[in-house]
Amino acid sequence: MIRQETWAPIYNGLVAGHYDGGTDYSSWRSRGTTDWLLILTNGGQGRFGTSTGDLVASTGDVVLLQPGTPHDYGTAVGSANWDILWVHFHPREEWLGLLDWPAYARGTVGFHIAEQQSFQNMSSRFQEMINFSVGALVHREAFCMNALEEILLWLDLENPNASRHTIDSRVQQAMDFMCSHLDETLSISYLSNLYNLSVSRFSHLFRQEIGESPQLFHERKRLERSAQLLSVTDRLISSIAIEVGYDDPLYFSARFKKRFGISPSLYRSEHQKSNAK
Repeated sequence: MIRQETWAPIYNGLVAGHYDGGTDYSSWRSRGTTDWLLILTNGGQGRFGTSTGDLVASTGDVVLLQPGTPHDYGTAVGSANWDILWVHFHPREEWLGLLDWPAYARGTVGFHIAEQQSFQNMSSRFQEMINFSVGALVHREAFCMNALEEILLWLDLENPNASRHTIDSRVQQAMDFMCSHLDETLSISYLSNLYNLSVSRFSHLFRQEIGESPQLFHERKRLERSAQLLSVTDRLISSIAIEVGYDDPLYFSARFKKRFGISPSLYRSEHQKSNAK
């Protein structure tokens, strides 16, 4: 039996969509396409026919079909539907390193997104990309490509092939929280309660993952932010100190000097001279 070929998209930039297919949904392109196809399963189950057999994709699975790879996919047998977010695209050259994913079969790569927050982040960026792609903004293609790049960066954080240490999600959330609350005094007990950990367990886990205590991390980020503001603004040092959580300018100056080796005023003078060159 000769299967009917599914049309291949012709476009500039990228084309993306959200589709919830029923039991009879399928797509067949015997020669694949000249672009890359990324499919994120949002619900139900899908089937990808590969050179090594069928691959079943469930919620949280992301699959990437490389150029020239035959397309043989659709709703999995026994599943009532397959809810997917998809995008056909031609990657920028600098993205290729972000597309080195574990291989299921020749030309078919992908993995499961384990972190629920990461999955939600990518789903949101996907919807933004789709909205831009069907919108009427003058720079909609650029917005689409930027949204896709953000999706690939989020995926890279989950990619098992990425050569880096993956930080415990609770520690990552704690760091993000501290960085967005530089002006507040955050106790270890308060932070540990946020992530349902004991004080000792949270402190140990944080130091194990980051190499320093939560208190030192928070102070380092406070002082690094103050250094940025000193180098690019003319705001009063006391105002900058308050923004990063130091009500006492003298104490702020002492902590700043211990961190950077010079006073805030001298730091500003040296860095603004450097920026003026």
